[in-house]
Amino acid sequence: MRIVLLGPPGSGKGGLAERVAGAYDIPIITQASVVGAVAAEPGELGRLAAEARGAARVSDELLLALLRIRLPKLDLSRGYLLVDMPRNAGQADVLDVMLNDLGKPIDLVIKLDVDMDELMERLVGRIQCDHCGTLYNMYVNPPLVDGVCDECGARVRRRPPDYEETISNRLRVYEGQMGPLLQYYQQAGRLHRFDAAGEVAPLWRQVKAVIDATPSQEVTAPGEGTVKAGGVDDAGSSAKKAVTRKSSTKMAKKAATKKAAKKTAKKVVAKKTAKKTAKKTAAK
Repeated sequence: MRIVLLGPPGSGKGGLAERVAGAYDIPIITQASVVGAVAAEPGELGRLAAEARGAARVSDELLLALLRIRLPKLDLSRGYLLVDMPRNAGQADVLDVMLNDLGKPIDLVIKLDVDMDELMERLVGRIQCDHCGTLYNMYVNPPLVDGVCDECGARVRRRPPDYEETISNRLRVYEGQMGPLLQYYQQAGRLHRFDAAGEVAPLWRQVKAVIDATPSQEVTAPGEGTVKAGGVDDAGSSAKKAVTRKSSTKMAKKAATKKAAKKTAKKVVAKKTAKKTAKKTAAK
């Protein structure tokens, strides 16, 4: 099963993603995992990925270039779980093309919905022990002694005074991006929304029921024969053609992927160089 999981910060995506991946034996793909993997590779894109990871900011253009490199290297035979990707409708459109070219189109999009007030309570109230990492919530389950961890007695960090405003702005930006993206998937008939305000167990049962009821799309990657339930199409002739074309098709796709990645990397570098030049000129 090929799934996209979307939801605002604090909606419980991490816990649900682990359940889905474990139940269906599929890899979890996140922005952090893609950037980290490419950053470890040599070359211009690897350098750009490392810089983006260090700055904690990844542009749409760079993320798509990294996905174009990374996705063909992953074992997607059982499916995949994309978490918080794509981030907007423009990315979704390009990502659909990539995944269709791999013969692995998205089957289902899961969106977790949580009331804004509850999200603020979850996120603003979240505090953590400096020593053992135990999590608390100031509103729901605070430590017995204010500022002291129940487990180890170490200090429990408090959020800075402007944290509530920061979270509120972050959620507003998220909602602004989600509107067109959800409309894109709604029109494609792939979107399913779930109320994630309650307990995890009933949410998981609802999500699992929808996943089990969703058929996986049978799409053939370009250049390959279509295998049907009754055997090979055209009494085997298409399969023979597919076998003879397989090697050349893979080589062509690999060359096209490298070319696109290099082109994107050059664009990103050019933009950064232009920005630096503009700053130096302005300083003079």
